[in-house]
Amino acid sequence: MISALLSLVTAAVPVADFFPCEAGHTVEYRLSDGSKWTDVVRGPHEERSFECIVDRRIVDADGAARTEAWVFERTKDRVSDAGWAGMVTAFRPPLLVAPLTAKKSWRFNRTTYVVEADDARVTVPAGTFDHCVIVSQRPTKGGAIVARSTYAPRVGLIRVEREGQVREATRVSPAKH
Repeated sequence: MISALLSLVTAAVPVADFFPCEAGHTVEYRLSDGSKWTDVVRGPHEERSFECIVDRRIVDADGAARTEAWVFERTKDRVSDAGWAGMVTAFRPPLLVAPLTAKKSWRFNRTTYVVEADDARVTVPAGTFDHCVIVSQRPTKGGAIVARSTYAPRVGLIRVEREGQVREATRVSPAKH
């Protein structure tokens, strides 16, 4: 009964709240290979307000730096990765799909996504976050999990495990209003 009530907390949070799109919202990450990423939300696209543009600065472990701009589609029931801002694509894998309840799954192309947890407390270097959603990805035909992503409400992505690499949020700066 208590577990069901806690699930309602996360289910009541709109999917888009797990991927904020307020200009200036910043999340800094450290990767297990020594690289650092900084994602700064530029804000909604001027013509397509359902698309959120994020400027990413990547500094590799050897000090080489580059910048990229990403687009994420945010609709009432999902958040999808739309790719690089300069090459937005129709191939938009849904990262989150409502309702965000434990064991919910969806398929896209050859990948199955499963909500492993819908009300997790997760600690990363940036702090401890409540009501997190953890989503795993695996090949649709079975096999090992290839990625696991953790999203915190009103913060966004705070942890990713993919191909032996871990990316964790080290600092979160909300948008300044």
